Amino acid sequence: MSHGREKAKKAGGGLPLRFAWKGKCYLGAAHGVAGICRVLAKLGDAELDRAAADVELPADCGDARDLVRATLAAVAATYGHASGNVPPAAESKGRDALVQWCHGAPGFVGADLAVHASSRAADRGLATYYRGLLAAKGPGLSDGIAGTGAALLSLFTYTGDAAWLERARRFAVFLAPRVDKLEEHADQPSSLFQGSAGALAFFADVLKPENARLGAPDFDGAAVDPF
Repeated sequence: MSHGREKAKKAGGGLPLRFAWKGKCYLGAAHGVAGICRVLAKLGDAELDRAAADVELPADCGDARDLVRATLAAVAATYGHASGNVPPAAESKGRDALVQWCHGAPGFVGADLAVHASSRAADRGLATYYRGLLAAKGPGLSDGIAGTGAALLSLFTYTGDAAWLERARRFAVFLAPRVDKLEEHADQPSSLFQGSAGALAFFADVLKPENARLGAPDFDGAAVDPF
């Protein structure tokens, strides 16, 4: 958190927490702000406050959890598209192309739910549903349909709204007969994040959502999912 505040101050505003990778401020779940904020949000209050003990909080943030919430809200306000999607990096603000867990709206679903921003997460979920059937990516969790489908499933877990479960199942039905073909797009075709292992994990959760692991983190801190 100290690193994120230091980067934010040097950048001169915008995001209360800012992180850089390979010279860019990535926003998504795999390389950037959404993923880091989700991890921070899963910490208990005492752990999170300890992590921010030496951090100078912005005037409008009462504690460390407010800082995480404010960062995700700032991403939405500053970089979010009307479509519900988010660009891959702050430096590509106008780009509305990638809708994957690693880059784009699907990765923000879990981050927003982790801070109980359910309305914003639903907007991200709808963007994912309408644009997340990825035909030119591997079938796995990071780049592919397993990841976009898992984002929809997490909305069902959080809200109990069966419409989200139905949407996740539609993604599974679309993906199932195409796994072998989509593996051709993956550098690691059998892997969890790019390939068929991720698809299998998603299928298992969709078949038994009451036992879901990908779509069912403990939103108050003790996470069990790999996202």
